[in-house]
Amino acid sequence: MRDVSKLTFKPIFRTIYPSVMDTMRNQADIDLENSPAIRVVNDIVVELISDLHPKWSVATQEWHALKSLPGGEIQQLHRDFQTFETAEAILKHSWIQASAFIALEESTELHVVPGCFAGAAVQAKAETIEIQRGQLLIFRGDLPHAGASYEEENTRLHCFIRVDGIDQDTNATEAVVWESNSDKERIDKLRKKNNDKGGKCAKCQRHFSKKNTLVKHKC
Repeated sequence: MRDVSKLTFKPIFRTIYPSVMDTMRNQADIDLENSPAIRVVNDIVVELISDLHPKWSVATQEWHALKSLPGGEIQQLHRDFQTFETAEAILKHSWIQASAFIALEESTELHVVPGCFAGAAVQAKAETIEIQRGQLLIFRGDLPHAGASYEEENTRLHCFIRVDGIDQDTNATEAVVWESNSDKERIDKLRKKNNDKGGKCAKCQRHFSKKNTLVKHKC
């Protein structure tokens, strides 16, 4: 924490296309040469991820400290890596980039949407991960996530984990939208209406009140 307290924090985004930055959410670049404690953290993460996959490497110039002030709003849902970057990694190496998230405070939270690695995120799948001081969270570069809001000041560390040979635009994230509830409701109604029509088995001529039952029927 001593290394972090010496850093210069600047406002970053809460929404993906901001007209102004969010003063309640701040970020500081970390120079490992001048941050011996964080350099130790970096070395531990480097050793860990090299054991997890040979193509993974820490972007050592992209360590940041993130600070949320009390009363700030939840960040907009986004992915740390853009689709064309993760797609290239998967096509060339059958692997994917990631991010590392290290808690410096108790009850550090991250909102995530597991399984929604492309396209819109499904609200029903959303959950909140809580990690405690000193714990490390590694998550996929295409995982939709959002920084939490806090009642007390919260500081944590973040770095990118790249796939060797795949370039990254470190000044860009990818916005993620929620799946349209109205579309989902409309589709569910159409499915129900179709199911309620029922049907007749062409082989045994038995009639079923529900089409789903007909599909499962064997004669």
